Amino acid sequence: MTKMLRAAFDAASRLPADEQNAIAAALLADIEGELRWDETLDQTGERLTALGDEAIDEDRAGHSEPLDPDDL
Repeated sequence: MTKMLRAAFDAASRLPADEQNAIAAALLADIEGELRWDETLDQTGERLTALGDEAIDEDRAGHSEPLDPDDL
Protein backbone atom coordinates (compact mmCIF):
# COMPACT_ATOMS: atom_id res chain seq x y z
CA MET A 1 0.00 0.00 0.00
CA THR A 2 1.31 3.44 -0.85
CA LYS A 3 1.97 6.08 1.77
CA MET A 4 -0.71 8.30 0.27
CA LEU A 5 -3.37 5.58 0.38
CA ARG A 6 -2.39 4.70 3.97
CA ALA A 7 -2.74 8.40 4.91
CA ALA A 8 -6.18 8.53 3.28
CA PHE A 9 -7.31 5.43 5.18
CA ASP A 10 -5.90 6.81 8.42
CA ALA A 11 -7.75 10.09 7.91
CA ALA A 12 -10.97 8.29 6.99
CA SER A 13 -10.72 6.10 10.09
CA ARG A 14 -11.21 9.20 12.24
CA LEU A 15 -14.57 9.98 10.63
CA PRO A 16 -17.94 8.74 11.90
CA ALA A 17 -18.91 5.23 10.80
CA ASP A 18 -21.54 6.41 8.30
CA GLU A 19 -19.01 8.64 6.55
CA GLN A 20 -16.44 5.84 6.53
CA ASN A 21 -19.02 3.55 4.92
CA ALA A 22 -19.85 6.18 2.30
CA ILE A 23 -16.17 6.58 1.43
CA ALA A 24 -15.71 2.80 1.30
CA ALA A 25 -18.73 2.36 -0.97
CA ALA A 26 -17.50 5.08 -3.34
CA LEU A 27 -14.01 3.61 -3.44
CA LEU A 28 -15.27 0.09 -4.09
CA ALA A 29 -17.59 1.34 -6.84
CA ASP A 30 -14.71 3.22 -8.46
CA ILE A 31 -12.46 0.17 -8.33
CA GLU A 32 -15.20 -2.03 -9.80
CA GLY A 33 -15.74 0.49 -12.59
CA GLU A 34 -12.02 0.54 -13.40
CA LEU A 35 -11.92 -3.26 -13.52
CA ARG A 36 -14.96 -3.39 -15.84
CA TRP A 37 -13.43 -0.70 -18.08
CA ASP A 38 -10.13 -2.61 -18.28
CA GLU A 39 -12.01 -5.80 -19.14
CA THR A 40 -14.04 -4.03 -21.82
CA LEU A 41 -10.91 -2.60 -23.42
CA ASP A 42 -9.21 -6.00 -23.33
CA GLN A 43 -12.20 -7.58 -25.08
CA THR A 44 -12.53 -4.90 -27.74
CA GLY A 45 -8.89 -4.07 -28.39
CA GLU A 46 -8.45 -6.32 -31.42
CA ARG A 47 -11.73 -5.15 -32.96
CA LEU A 48 -10.82 -1.49 -32.46
CA THR A 49 -7.44 -2.09 -34.05
CA ALA A 50 -9.10 -3.76 -37.04
CA LEU A 51 -11.55 -0.87 -37.42
CA GLY A 52 -8.69 1.62 -37.26
CA ASP A 53 -6.76 -0.29 -39.91
CA GLU A 54 -9.87 -0.39 -42.09
CA ALA A 55 -10.34 3.38 -41.75
CA ILE A 56 -6.71 4.01 -42.72
CA ASP A 57 -7.08 1.76 -45.77
CA GLU A 58 -10.26 3.57 -46.83
CA ASP A 59 -8.57 6.94 -46.42
CA ARG A 60 -5.56 5.85 -48.48
CA ALA A 61 -7.95 4.59 -51.17
CA GLY A 62 -9.51 8.06 -51.33
CA HIS A 63 -12.81 7.06 -49.76
CA SER A 64 -12.82 9.73 -47.06
CA GLU A 65 -13.41 13.45 -46.87
CA PRO A 66 -11.72 16.11 -44.75
CA LEU A 67 -13.58 16.89 -41.55
CA ASP A 68 -15.16 20.33 -41.47
CA PRO A 69 -15.88 21.33 -37.85
CA ASP A 70 -18.58 23.71 -39.08
CA ASP A 71 -20.53 20.73 -40.41
CA LEU A 72 -20.65 19.01 -37.03
